[in-house]
Amino acid sequence: MEVDSYAFFDSTVSASGNIEGVTIKATTYTGDGAVTLLSGGSNTLRIDAGGAAALNIGDVNASSLTLSRTTIVTVLNDDLRVIGNDIQDSASNARITFATGYTDFNDDIELSGNDIRDSSGTNRISFSTTGATGLTALTGFASVSQDFESAGKIIGAGVLQIGGADPVAYSRFGTGTTSESHYISSANDLLISGDLEVDGSVSFAGPASISNTLYISTLGNTGNVGIGTTVPGYLFDARKNSASSVMNTVASLFQINSGGAGANNIGSRIEFGGETTTEGTADVAAAIGGLLTTATAGAVDGELAFYTRTGGASFVEQMRIDKNGNVGIGSTVPFRF
Repeated sequence: MEVDSYAFFDSTVSASGNIEGVTIKATTYTGDGAVTLLSGGSNTLRIDAGGAAALNIGDVNASSLTLSRTTIVTVLNDDLRVIGNDIQDSASNARITFATGYTDFNDDIELSGNDIRDSSGTNRISFSTTGATGLTALTGFASVSQDFESAGKIIGAGVLQIGGADPVAYSRFGTGTTSESHYISSANDLLISGDLEVDGSVSFAGPASISNTLYISTLGNTGNVGIGTTVPGYLFDARKNSASSVMNTVASLFQINSGGAGANNIGSRIEFGGETTTEGTADVAAAIGGLLTTATAGAVDGELAFYTRTGGASFVEQMRIDKNGNVGIGSTVPFRF
C-alpha cells in the first residue's frame, strides 16, 4: 500500500519490518506524551542514526530533554558538550557552572555507586567509607590547575609534584632538578626549587648538607647558634655532656680540617676581624692556625701558629708553639721557650 499523504489510525499500528523515510509526530507539540514509542524487547527505546546524519532530540521546538528511569544508569559513550554555561537541576538552579579557567560545583555531588571511571572502565576516583587511606582515592595522575583545598589528610602513594606538570622519581616543589641524586632519589625525598621559610623549629635526624652560604639573621632576636644546647648564651655556643677526649679533661667540641691532598706544613686556621669604617664591610686582623708539620697518617706532628696583619697586607706569622711545646716569637722554628 502506498500513501502519498497523511494516514490516520484510531488504534494500534503494528509493523514487523522497518518503517523508513517517514516522520512520526503528534498533532500538537504540547502536553505529556505528545509522541510515545514503546518497545517490548531488550531495548526500551532504540534510535539509530545511520550514515553521516546527526541524531537530534528536542531540536527546534522542544524546551528540554529529560532522560530518566529509576535505578537505571544513563551512560554516555563519548564526550558531553554543554553549549551554555550551566548544568541545571529540575528547578532550573545551576549546579555545575563552566567558566573560563575553572568549573564550579554549586552543591554536593552524589554518586549511587563507588567509582568514577574512564573510557576504558578503569576506576579513576573511588569513594569509600572505610579504610585508613581516607574516603576518596585517586588512581593515576591528578592535575589541579586551580586552588585545591582539603580540611583533612591528603595521602599519596606516589611522588608529590607541585608547581610543574612533569613528575620525577622524587617529590618536589617547583621544576628544578636535584644535584644530590645520592640523597634525593625516591618519593620519600623532597626537593624545593626555590626558597624555604621556617618560622618554627626544624629537626634533622640525619646529615644536613649545605653546599652554599649559611646565613642566620637575628630579625630582632639574639641570633645565637647552639650546638648541644637549646639555650645558647653566645653567638656560637657548643656544649658536650661528657669530657672524654683530650687527656680525659677537655671535651672536643669543634674541629676544622682542610681538604685536598695531604702534605706536610698544611692545616687550617681561624681568622678574627671586625667592621671597618665603611659601613657593612668587615675585614680580618689576626688568625690562629694549626699545621701538620708531619702529615703521616697515624703519626702526625702538630704545631700552633699566630698571625697578624699590617697595612692591609697578607698575614705574617708572629709566634709559634711547636710539637715539643717550645715557643718562638718572630721565629717559626723555636728550639726552646
